[in-house]
Amino acid sequence: RFGWYTKYLKTALTLGIVNGYSDGSFKPTNPVTKAEGLKMLLNTGQARYGYYIPTSTYGQAYYDTPNTPATKWYQDFVWFAQNNDLTDNEQYFYPNVSMTRAEMADMLYRFQKAGLAQ
Repeated sequence: RFGWYTKYLKTALTLGIVNGYSDGSFKPTNPVTKAEGLKMLLNTGQARYGYYIPTSTYGQAYYDTPNTPATKWYQDFVWFAQNNDLTDNEQYFYPNVSMTRAEMADMLYRFQKAGLAQ
């Protein structure tokens, strides 16, 4: 019933790195979207390094990240990604597409290169 990741998930929940869906579920075996992966990475940075993600209440960082009530949960994170070059595409983010391991590795590299992992 419990996966190998249970103790890591518990820590991530405690630190506010991850949270569940509005219906109370978590779905740990579902693929991670690019918006979810970015949010986990930046929440980890907040927990580990203490920096904060500025709030953005207007506009959109990428053509495919409109600022709507449904996308509000990731707006600050995509703006931060845009401002810190955490993705290789300046115009599109593809927030609802599942992340590959290569894309996550690239984002981690860019995170470190931007001086955010210090």
